[in-house]
Amino acid sequence: MKKLFLPVLTAVLLVTAPLSAEAKDITAYSAITAVTVYSNRATVTRTATVDVPAGAHTVLFEGLPQNISGDSLRVEGSATADVTFGALSHQQVVTQELTSEKERELSDALQKLRDLIDTENAEIQGLDARLALLRSIGQTATKRSNEEFENLQFQPEQWAAAAEAMQSGTAEVLKARQQHQINIRNLNEGVRKVETELRQMRTGQRRTHTVSVPLESAAATKLTVKLSYQVANASWKPVYDARLDT
Repeated sequence: MKKLFLPVLTAVLLVTAPLSAEAKDITAYSAITAVTVYSNRATVTRTATVDVPAGAHTVLFEGLPQNISGDSLRVEGSATADVTFGALSHQQVVTQELTSEKERELSDALQKLRDLIDTENAEIQGLDARLALLRSIGQTATKRSNEEFENLQFQPEQWAAAAEAMQSGTAEVLKARQQHQINIRNLNEGVRKVETELRQMRTGQRRTHTVSVPLESAAATKLTVKLSYQVANASWKPVYDARLDT
C-alpha cells in the first residue's frame, strides 16, 4: 500500500484548476474515525474509501460543519497505485431543503394563499379607482347643480335620482371593498397557520462546507483517504456509570 500525505492551507472559495480536462467528481461517503479535543477546539478525522479510475479526478467531502477552520485542512491517503494530490479547496454551501412530502404540500399551499391575497388586493385597487371616479362625478354634478340653481334651471327630480344613483354606486363599491378586506384577513390567518406548521416541521436553513480534493491516479485503484480539520468551541466532559452489586 502506498501512503500519501499532503498538508495544505486553503482559503474560502479558493478555486483550483483541474489536473486534466477529463477530471470528474467523486463523492466520498466518509465517517468520523478519530477526534482529539483540546482546550478550545477539536481535530476531527474523517475516513472514506473510494474507487478512483485512472486519470485526474476530484474527491468531494460534502456536508461538513460550517465552523471548520479552512487553514487546518489536511488530507492523507493510501492506495495500490501512484496517486498525486493537488491543492485542497473548500466552499460554504447554504441549503434549505424540504425534507418530506408534507413540507412540500405546505409550501405549495402557502404560495397559493399568497397568490390569492395578491388577487384580493388587485380587486381592491380596482374598486378604489371606481370609487374615485364616482366621487369625481359627484363633485362635478354638485358644481353643476349650484350653477343651474343660480340660473333657475335646477330640476330637483333629476338631481335626486342622480344623488340616489351615486349613493347606491358608492355603497356597492364600499361593500365589495369590505368583503375583499375580510377575505384578505381570513387568508392572512391561513398563511400564519401554514407558516407555523411549516416552521415546526422544516429543518431550516443549513450551512455546510464542501471540501474538494483534486488528485491524479496512474491507474484505477481503491483509495482510502483521510481528511482532518479543526472546529472551534469544542469541549468534553467525563461521564460516570456507577453500579452496585448486592
